[in-house]
Amino acid sequence: GQCPGCRKRVRGSDYLVSGRCPHCAKALTALLAPLPQIGAPERDEYLALLGALGALVALAGASALDASG
Repeated sequence: GQCPGCRKRVRGSDYLVSGRCPHCAKALTALLAPLPQIGAPERDEYLALLGALGALVALAGASALDASG
């Protein structure tokens, strides 16, 4: 991989042993964290969408019961 600070190559032992770039001493923890997905919905937006879909399914089920009798 590359150091996020100086863009020089770092080894696996740099990640696991020292946790710092041997060239500029910048922390390498940013390389271990997952990258955020672009375009992915936020957690609250996702939960709101699921709630709205649940409400629509409930309304559709209630309408079907009223129509059948």
